[in-house]
Amino acid sequence: MEEIEEGQVENEETNAVRTQDFAGTNGLGEDLLLTGDFRELDRFPNRFVRNAALHRRLMQSTENELFEILTNTSNISRQSIRDDVQHLIVHRLATLNPKETLRQIENLQMGNQGTLVALIFGEWAIKDLDDAVNHAKTLETRKKFLALRGILRSRDDLADSQHRSIAAQLGVKHLTHDLLSRSDDDEIIESPDLKWLELANDAQMDLSQIERLTRIAENWIERDGLDALETIYASITDWQIRMPVLSTALHKTTLRDPQTTFEHVLQLDFDQGDFLVSSVAQSWANVDPSGALGAVESVESEALRTQLQDLIVRTWASKNPNGLLASLNLLPASMRLSGTGHAVVAMSRTDPTSASKIFVEQYEGSNKLTIAQSLVRNWSDQDAQTALDWVLSTPLVAGLQKELLPIALGELVTSDPNKAIEIALTQPIENDQWGMEASVLGSLALSDPQRATQMLSRVREGPTKERAYSLVGSQLIRNGDVDQALTLVDDLSDEEQFRYLETIIDTWALTQPVHLLDRIDKLPNEDLKAQAAARMIAFEQYRKKLTDDQINAAREFLSEGGASLSD
Repeated sequence: MEEIEEGQVENEETNAVRTQDFAGTNGLGEDLLLTGDFRELDRFPNRFVRNAALHRRLMQSTENELFEILTNTSNISRQSIRDDVQHLIVHRLATLNPKETLRQIENLQMGNQGTLVALIFGEWAIKDLDDAVNHAKTLETRKKFLALRGILRSRDDLADSQHRSIAAQLGVKHLTHDLLSRSDDDEIIESPDLKWLELANDAQMDLSQIERLTRIAENWIERDGLDALETIYASITDWQIRMPVLSTALHKTTLRDPQTTFEHVLQLDFDQGDFLVSSVAQSWANVDPSGALGAVESVESEALRTQLQDLIVRTWASKNPNGLLASLNLLPASMRLSGTGHAVVAMSRTDPTSASKIFVEQYEGSNKLTIAQSLVRNWSDQDAQTALDWVLSTPLVAGLQKELLPIALGELVTSDPNKAIEIALTQPIENDQWGMEASVLGSLALSDPQRATQMLSRVREGPTKERAYSLVGSQLIRNGDVDQALTLVDDLSDEEQFRYLETIIDTWALTQPVHLLDRIDKLPNEDLKAQAAARMIAFEQYRKKLTDDQINAAREFLSEGGASLSD
């Protein structure tokens, strides 16, 4: 799963072009994700379709909404689905705000935290390598290793000397030696099968052995051929070790003989989720994308063929967007439009001005909104004001301003909050919706919750006010400022107070359950008390922050009432 999340099948520019029929009408709207009712996720025919639909929906969510959804994922009962959803959300958040994302997963105490830490630092290193390394220095030893692993895997474009320098800064020099030795052709391991079995017995759940196991596997495959894969697979039971070792070992084999490697892996019975065949296809695409595209034409399964074609095109776009645009005629006709979209998104990371021109001049697909959102998001990361000017002045995206403005304003608000709010206040409020200033203040709360609190008085009345208070209050609670979040009720009517408390209960119960239990008897009515108690008890399945006595005390409020917050 980790490899997929770190850039194979579900990386940022996935726009689900080929799954639009599933994702466009799948019901994964705001109500499903923000309220935490994930039951409909079970109805998808397979994991690929479900994740594609989720990815499409999450790409349309603001940063603050994504943090809300991440909090709500604890409601998902099935671990496999919960892990998938959390990986998708964290992957997206890591491209937007890696530092806050890291803090949030630590607060939520997720069971798959190690994988998510590596994922976050992998994305962080792409965005700002120095910042990622400097922050990794502050971590404890195990997390330093995970951070280093994520950084080195995502920045395989760096020279060995740079890898060595990064590892030395983090005090994990042995990993650099193992990593670099993977490319040392002069190291020959005698009897790699025996060496493998000897090491594999001691390597279960030991992530530090991955590089050594990979080198042995490479030697074994080189000596005995691809038939060694089945023994390698069967001897390692830990998925987090097994799949990275196999995919990395196959990378070297793919570079040597991509056609044979692809054909062999395509026939493997144990490649659940088509993880290895996707890995091989991506390795091939990195060196010969047109050859890889030609090979996948022979894949019988239409769903897998489409998945691999999209993966290859995205890989091509990521490495050489201009080259992909110049070679669109080599793509299957069904992939040319999505290829243009992938190239625009990839180009926007380094040259958003050129990407915007190509988008205006060449892209006419139905996925225009998703492409435009990625373009504006990447552009805003670099220059929020210029991105905002483009949104406001480009006729082609005039009909998309409602969706694009919050992205640009969400970045601008950190540097010029007054201007961002003023622009947001000029935007009309749609029926049964809230004003744009609510989401803008929600974005500001992520970096400066005190400033966001001070600006709450500027929002429009009605649902907009309630939404803004909910977003800012929830972020205050995540930051540990529960008392300040509770003082916000002083600005609200009695009816608004009740709805506000309803919206912050989940965040409060998840991040500060002991504090909530101390205050639960002061919640204004029995319904809120029962809701708070139920959420604390439910979250205990995953968080383990309360003692048995505290859980029993919470159960008493499932049917009782008490005093008001102002008592």
